[in-house]
Amino acid sequence: MKRWLAAAALVAACASGAAAQENTVTAGVNAGLGLPIIAFGGVQASYEYSINSALSVGGNVFWEFFPVALAAVAFTNDPAYIAAYGFEGQVYWYPFRGGFYIGSGLGWASYMGMNTLVLTPGLGRRIDVGEPGGVVFRVGLRAEIFTPLGKNIFENSDESASLTPVNLLSANISVGYAF
Repeated sequence: MKRWLAAAALVAACASGAAAQENTVTAGVNAGLGLPIIAFGGVQASYEYSINSALSVGGNVFWEFFPVALAAVAFTNDPAYIAAYGFEGQVYWYPFRGGFYIGSGLGWASYMGMNTLVLTPGLGRRIDVGEPGGVVFRVGLRAEIFTPLGKNIFENSDESASLTPVNLLSANISVGYAF
């Protein structure tokens, strides 16, 4: 009986907290771990448009910094190798018509000097404070999969044969405004 009550409480917690607000703009920070990069942090800004109470689409721009890659600057004299930046289109599905979401993004990124395709599946929780026109908090986890597209954008060489897809796992928190 206790397991059923715990499961019902979990479903209720996931289902509550998100009103059908049409437009949301958020800004936040993220941090994560990955291979071959040990740790990273960054900032992001997002826009989300709700199609209905279960589905929304949007966009995201981001910049991430890799402190352990600072040593690469000593060898290359190019600070581009310590960062990733890009943009992506996103889709969010709210299976319980509430605050819990499953989402994914697809876009372009410069990952340490390489043009890459970035795929970002993830999940999280959106918390709307009040009615439309209110504050929105978003917390989540996502994978960041960077796949090389070819030439290095800072050099005139093709390094894609030596760069394999890179997988990162990040946690993010953001705050924004829904209108």
